[in-house]
Amino acid sequence: MLPFVSASLYVVALAMFVHLHVLDRTVDWMRDPVSNFGVGTTPRYFRVYGYIGTAAAAVRESKCRTAATVNAELGGYSRQ
Repeated sequence: MLPFVSASLYVVALAMFVHLHVLDRTVDWMRDPVSNFGVGTTPRYFRVYGYIGTAAAAVRESKCRTAATVNAELGGYSRQ
């Protein structure tokens, strides 16, 4: 379930990134940094785009943390 949620959020973030370029034609996609969207005419939309991308990465990372990883971080001891 988590990989599907993460992949879905990444697809939404990609669609929003493309839509940002349609909304603000003053930012050139090859020449200007992406952060220019945050100070132009689309700052709120850019922040939402960032939140969705961050959520996708967080969900993906939470999937990667297995019990073995947590056990190794605890020095091989399990909490009880």
